[in-house]
Amino acid sequence: MGNLLGETTPDWVTTCPGMDILLHEVPMFYKYDREQMNRLFQLEQDWTVRFNEYCQSVRPEEDLDSWLLMLAKKMEPEFIRFYITDANGFQQSSNISKKSGEWKRYSFYQGYNWSFRPYFIRTTVAMERRHTGYLSDRYVDFSSGEQTRTFSMPLNNGMFLFADISADYLYQERLSE
Repeated sequence: MGNLLGETTPDWVTTCPGMDILLHEVPMFYKYDREQMNRLFQLEQDWTVRFNEYCQSVRPEEDLDSWLLMLAKKMEPEFIRFYITDANGFQQSSNISKKSGEWKRYSFYQGYNWSFRPYFIRTTVAMERRHTGYLSDRYVDFSSGEQTRTFSMPLNNGMFLFADISADYLYQERLSE
C-alpha cells in the first residue's frame, strides 16, 4: 500500500509508526466535511426564506410560465433552470432556462412525468413534512453534463417548484466538491 504510514517490513507490526499522521489528517477531513454540510444546510435555509416570499404568491389560475419568468429574474445569478410539477410528478410549466444570458421558455417538458426519478418522491415528501425547501445532493445534469444541485420548494397551490443551480455558482462557492 505504500510507505505513507511507515516503511514496509516483512514482520508483523504491532504499532503504527504513522499514527500521528492519521491523528492529524483525519480530523481535518472531518472538520472540512462538517463545515461543508453546515454551509449546505444554511444555504437551504436562506433560499427557503428568499423563495418563500415569492412562492406564497403563486395562484392556481396563474400562468405558471409568466410567474416563473418573473421569479427567474429575481433569483439570478445562482439559478439556471426553473419548472413546476404537481404532486404526482407531472410538469405543469415549461422549463424556464437561462441560455446565452437570456431567460427562455422551453415547453417541450410540459406534461413530462418526473415521479419515476428516484429523488422525486423523497424530495416532495421531505418538503411536505418539513414545510420548507430542499437542497439536493450533487448530481450530473443530463442536458449540460455538469455537476449541479437542485433547490426545491413547495408552493401554496399543492405544486412544487424545482430550481437548478448554476455549475458556476457551485464552483465559486466551493459546493461542487
